[in-house]
Amino acid sequence: MKRPATHHRLVGALTLLAMLVCCPAYATSVAQVSFADLIDRAALIFQGNVISHRTQVDLNGRTPWTIVTIEVTDWIKRNDSSRPAVVELPFMGGRLGDRTVAVEGMQIPPPGESGIFFVESRYVRQANPLLGWSQGYFRIEEQDNETVITTADGEPVADVDTSSFAVLPQMSDGTAGGIRKARSREGERAMRAQRFRDRIMQRLERR
Repeated sequence: MKRPATHHRLVGALTLLAMLVCCPAYATSVAQVSFADLIDRAALIFQGNVISHRTQVDLNGRTPWTIVTIEVTDWIKRNDSSRPAVVELPFMGGRLGDRTVAVEGMQIPPPGESGIFFVESRYVRQANPLLGWSQGYFRIEEQDNETVITTADGEPVADVDTSSFAVLPQMSDGTAGGIRKARSREGERAMRAQRFRDRIMQRLERR
């Protein structure tokens, strides 16, 4: 009997965890996606503030997940009429008893941080709920009395390319294709968060 796709995704996620626990040096690889792909393929896009973390163990009692609770301040993309004020995102890994299970390459937004989230699926639990892992998260920071956008690593974003273009097959460095980082040596400033949101909306309206 053919098993549902969700079964295979769960088995794949558990296999990944087993490899990481047995072999701590094992590295995960995530393919780069374009910024246009983030907008087009994400099931949910929203701006929010991370409120808290909690650990949840799955039914087998061996796999911890970090549940990130986010207060949504602005819904940008959602395919139904509901607009919940709070969203919970599960990330594989977390504290389990006296040990911590960590997935290499996993960046989990900490409490107190604000950003814009591109969530890949509303229904399927994956090792990382963000599309392209850290590529699907942009931090919002206050710099020089302005609310600006940075990458998940905190590098200022100067501009974004929302046009459709092919990304050459390569592993991601944590930043989506089409994201241009600010040249700090030239005094270039990070783009404002409102402009970043406007560029996303322009792409969505063209589709």
